[in-house]
Amino acid sequence: TIELSVNIEDTARELIKLLEKASHPANLLLIPTLDIEIVWQTHLLRPEIYQADCIRLFRRIIDHKLLVNYIEDFLKEQAFRDTCQFYEQRFGEQ
Repeated sequence: TIELSVNIEDTARELIKLLEKASHPANLLLIPTLDIEIVWQTHLLRPEIYQADCIRLFRRIIDHKLLVNYIEDFLKEQAFRDTCQFYEQRFGEQ
């Protein structure tokens, strides 16, 4: 037998909570823990089941790529703010 460091059933429940939050558009950047991400990726390996589960639970499909885009946009925006702050501190200009 293999001893796991996480409980798969608990992690699946946490994934459902994350997807529930993601199903309601908000100005939040939701980043799953590694164990939740692995369960999510595993669920995505069966797209028909994933889509059916999303429709049943959330009335829409939660697109995993959307989170990646949000993270990328967030990092770009943060980097721009950091750059502006650096210029203001270093050169006294924006």
